[in-house]
Amino acid sequence: MISWVIPADARQPKPWRNGRGTSSWIYGTEGRDGSIGWEISIADLNQDADFSDYTGFDRIFTPLSGQVALAFDGGAFEDCPLLTPRQFRGETPTRCRVRAPGQALNVITDRSAHRGAVEVLHLADDAYVEAATGIFVVKGGLFCGRKRAGPGDTVTGRLSSLANGDTVVIRVQID
Repeated sequence: MISWVIPADARQPKPWRNGRGTSSWIYGTEGRDGSIGWEISIADLNQDADFSDYTGFDRIFTPLSGQVALAFDGGAFEDCPLLTPRQFRGETPTRCRVRAPGQALNVITDRSAHRGAVEVLHLADDAYVEAATGIFVVKGGLFCGRKRAGPGDTVTGRLSSLANGDTVVIRVQID
């Protein structure tokens, strides 16, 4: 594997485990028993909803657009600023209040086997981004070899990428 670009239009929506929303899967692996090892996906946030139970998993939720607030374990709602990752345990009852519809990048990892990390990077033209499990382009573009990734696309693989203009990316590393 050298690198490849997963285009935004290649993602297919699928219902959440609890049926209360949809996500579009970008990239992931299965565990030994066929369950999720880890996944990177985009959640559509169109209405207030409870998040699905992911007991045994860690989650990182990064709003991309819209305006949302999260409440954990029956607590008060807390605003989630755009491009600010929130990490929480998948078994924690979580409710999402949608003030303006949008989307969020989700990283879900089986904590018995993996660790996930998310970093939002604001890049100038020609800045390099170190290779990662996935680099999601929010704004601008990346070149990885001869391949170009634009907004909504994801770069995966072992090659570093070069920013094309004023660029914002979310770098996901899963170990």
